[in-house]
Amino acid sequence: MRNTFDDTARRVMTSSNGRATLREVDDNHLCQECKSGDTGFSRTHTDFEMWHPTGMTSVPMKQKQDQQQQGQQGQQGGGGQGGQGGGQDGTWNKKQPQGEAAEAMVLYINGSAAHPVGMSNDRRVRPYDMDPGESALYSVDGSGQTVYHRTRGDQKDGVYVLTCDDQGGGQRADGSAQQQQKRFVSIRHANKPKQSRKPQKRGAGTQLTPTTAILADGQQQQRYKHEGDSVNTEVQLTSGKINFNDGGGNVGFYDNQKKDWLHHDGKGATHSMRADKDHSHIKHEGAHIWVDGACWSSMPIQIKGDPCS
Repeated sequence: MRNTFDDTARRVMTSSNGRATLREVDDNHLCQECKSGDTGFSRTHTDFEMWHPTGMTSVPMKQKQDQQQQGQQGQQGGGGQGGQGGGQDGTWNKKQPQGEAAEAMVLYINGSAAHPVGMSNDRRVRPYDMDPGESALYSVDGSGQTVYHRTRGDQKDGVYVLTCDDQGGGQRADGSAQQQQKRFVSIRHANKPKQSRKPQKRGAGTQLTPTTAILADGQQQQRYKHEGDSVNTEVQLTSGKINFNDGGGNVGFYDNQKKDWLHHDGKGATHSMRADKDHSHIKHEGAHIWVDGACWSSMPIQIKGDPCS
């Protein structure tokens, strides 16, 4: 017999699927992997695949730590790929963490718990109370950043690309402290190479910064820039300004507080147009014209046909 009675009984017990809570996810793979996830029957699976709908991907926040967890940080049950706990496939994990976590539906292919595949959801941060026909792509850190498709039959329907400044003093989805942070929305045409299909493996001591991975031996590894290596054109929105970029730098802005528009050539601002609540201004090298209730010029005005008309 290829299967023992114990194995057959286990397959019946686990059936073909189950629910799990996710401790931590590793995204440095062509198919994302869950480093450790806990299911019923005190099982802990390790290093199993996490599947996403084609064209979408996300990295859930780590499980929120609680007092029970803090004494077991880094402890994992199971043993290697798909370790299920219990019997020949691993050890029972009687001390599963209880903190809030992203959840997964775990599929046991052919009824075998030795090779689980997960699909995740996170009720800690998922936007809810949408209308039929609406959808959203949201940031799983709970920051409120969203691409929202609104369809409610009124004048506000459309596609919204949203970001929010953090207020500070709160908590992220995993329970870590939320620092006050200013964010912006960037709509850009960018240059970036195709990402390699051979991820470079990182050791257990790898520390990540926004731009580099600092390995256990102290070496630095550049991280792939999903936002692009360089910008051709860009419109950038903050809480107080709209900035315009031509690839060489900022060539204009609108200041919301000052009600101030500025456009310039990006080369020392020798050519610019500006308008605020007090005046409108045109500058071309040494010639200036401005209006502030009256019309003024730094040079005598001559009557001439416009060669650009």
